[in-house]
Amino acid sequence: MTESTADLTHGLLLQIAQFLRSLPTDQLADLMAGEARLAIVPKGGRVTTPSTAGRHRAPVPVDSARIADDLRKIGERAAATAYLNDLNLSKDQLKQLCKDLNVPMKSSARKDEFVPAIVGLLVGRRIDSEAIFRPR
Repeated sequence: MTESTADLTHGLLLQIAQFLRSLPTDQLADLMAGEARLAIVPKGGRVTTPSTAGRHRAPVPVDSARIADDLRKIGERAAATAYLNDLNLSKDQLKQLCKDLNVPMKSSARKDEFVPAIVGLLVGRRIDSEAIFRPR
């Protein structure tokens, strides 16, 4: 005798409910928020994560005001370059930082072109200006 689809579904839902009741609260909250998910793994199969190639992820917001404030306190180009490089910002984050700080950049700019442009405009110009107008 074969079970109907409705009976199989009902039995499976009961098992899933029992499984969900055994999860800690933080994992349940992650499931509800969409930050975690359940997957079906065939018997003897390996758990793999789906490829993220081709998916567009929203960049993590950059605190442009804090970065600009920190750069104002730095007195040399090399230190400012090291500071920005240590932040490990993505190309999208660097692009957003340039936009927020009014640093002009080409849309086709490579990632390694952003830091020198930011340093040149925010730190380099200030250092040059201070050197020119400093009393002797």
